[in-house]
Amino acid sequence: MHQFSAKKRHQARLYAMQALYSWHVASLNISEIEDTFLTGQNKSKFDVSYFVKLLHDIPSKITEIHALIIPYLKDREISDLGPIELSILRIAAYELKYHNDEIPYKVAINEAIELAKMFGADDSHLFVNGVLDPLAKELLTLIPQKS
Repeated sequence: MHQFSAKKRHQARLYAMQALYSWHVASLNISEIEDTFLTGQNKSKFDVSYFVKLLHDIPSKITEIHALIIPYLKDREISDLGPIELSILRIAAYELKYHNDEIPYKVAINEAIELAKMFGADDSHLFVNGVLDPLAKELLTLIPQKS
């Protein structure tokens, strides 16, 4: 595991949310989005490797990520979610499932809530929290406990 600053990791999530939004809305190629995005950014301001990991891993695991999210949508369909909220949920669900040894679940949820407050519709942060909190609790029960 490499060292990273929380601020650079936060910025990587923010940029990944924007890039995944582009992928979802415009159906653009991930490599093209990455090239376009990295060309216009100051790479010293964010964790580039984490941004790239999110941008490539999430689309490749989209079926598994959606399977994590869907049970907690209550009476909504995944197709009914706005692209911003969906991008945020995808990132957080990915982190909760695949990076739980590196990223505490409270950090993943808090980061998602902050992104929803910044970019989502009114009260979308409440919806995001309502999906991620029970998902995190379920995933925590599946993690083998260290002796």
